[in-house]
Amino acid sequence: ENDTRHHLECFQYDFSEGIGSMALSNWQRTAVSLIMEWSKLWGRNRHQQSASQEQVIRGVSLVHELAMNILRIGEKELDKYFDSVGVKTDSPERFKNHRNFVTKPDEGKNLNVESICRVIALGWSRCDGSVAKDAAYKANNLLVKLEEISHKRQKIPSERKVSFQLSEVAPTPSFYNHVLSCWSRSTDSNAEIEAKTLLERMSLPLETYARPDVFSYNNLLNLHANRGNVDKAEALLKKMDEPDHTIPPDAYSYTIVMNAFQKKFTTSGSERDMKDPTKAEELLSRLVKKFEESHYSDINLRPTHVTFGTVLSMYAAADRILKEDMSRGDVTRKWWSRNILSGADKQKMGWGAENAERILEWMIALKEKGKRKTVGKKDKTDNNPVDDLILVNNRHFLTVIDAWAKAGKGVMGAIRCERLLERLENLYQSSGGDPKLRPGPKHFGAVIDAYSRADDRES
Repeated sequence: ENDTRHHLECFQYDFSEGIGSMALSNWQRTAVSLIMEWSKLWGRNRHQQSASQEQVIRGVSLVHELAMNILRIGEKELDKYFDSVGVKTDSPERFKNHRNFVTKPDEGKNLNVESICRVIALGWSRCDGSVAKDAAYKANNLLVKLEEISHKRQKIPSERKVSFQLSEVAPTPSFYNHVLSCWSRSTDSNAEIEAKTLLERMSLPLETYARPDVFSYNNLLNLHANRGNVDKAEALLKKMDEPDHTIPPDAYSYTIVMNAFQKKFTTSGSERDMKDPTKAEELLSRLVKKFEESHYSDINLRPTHVTFGTVLSMYAAADRILKEDMSRGDVTRKWWSRNILSGADKQKMGWGAENAERILEWMIALKEKGKRKTVGKKDKTDNNPVDDLILVNNRHFLTVIDAWAKAGKGVMGAIRCERLLERLENLYQSSGGDPKLRPGPKHFGAVIDAYSRADDRES
């Protein structure tokens, strides 16, 4: 941190003194090294760094200034060229033919400014929006500045030697998506407007250097989900699912909306509804159906054990939530009128555990189906997508066993717990001792707890 601050001070002094190109090149190389070193706090292996949010925010802020200085150096060089040839840079055809110049970030021979700025935008997206309130604005400003420089560089003949080549400054789709991710995490009141504006700009011809993809729309889904706007998230997912929409949703799109339902259902509030688990399951069913229709080949539609686990945990919590609200006499949620059951068959305790167990059996069935599809294959490395991702584990069983133990169903509930434990033991044996299916003390403890509650249906 001290080295970075000192380097920034050197730039302020040297730049004002008008130092030579060699000194500026040395300054840039050191700046890039500092940026790459700081980026370890929010990069792929960030969990190994044990950095606090305060450290990450401080680090991103410092390297942001370094990057802006690098951009100032390059932009000043471009402006000198335009002054020498008398060319204006405010053409209305701002991004015309820019796709002819865009290459992969690592292909450039000179300083790849785009990849540096993209790393910083990623850093801003990893900051807590409630703490770093200007994170999204900083990332967005960095993107706009890079677009302006790309626009200027586009007007210079490709054979002209300048610090920035267009292929090294033109923003990539990942950069735009990092900025959208910043807006999705932001608590700013204008975040939704800013995110939609950027997404719309990406969708228009000649407006940006990248077109939107599924990650772009998933960021907008995340924005709605993070703000608790489940209806908006569900509406956007439905729009993405329409045949004429150019970018269909993937498994993560569905998972985002399911997580939004889960957050709404498990958080106290008057909007909580017993239909929430059912709506989440309907989304899961749609996803599984689409994956099956692709003959299990579309990896973008592969549901995972996490996707199933979201719905399973919602059902598992349903009995507890209903019991807690009824004990408080909370009538504001209108459980009976909103109940998915109808007629004389009103909401019964144990309904959540029953459905949680059904989801668990669904997972096991898909897992077994995946195994059958791989039988007889000579190439053992050709893993089946279902077998790879629908990984039922002992935690799923513990969730359902615990749900039955606390459902207030007496002896019947305890018997269901014991049967699930036996089911887990059988799967563990048939798997050849898979440690992820090994029953543990918590499983046995939950069954014992269920029998201890057997004479108290209200427990």
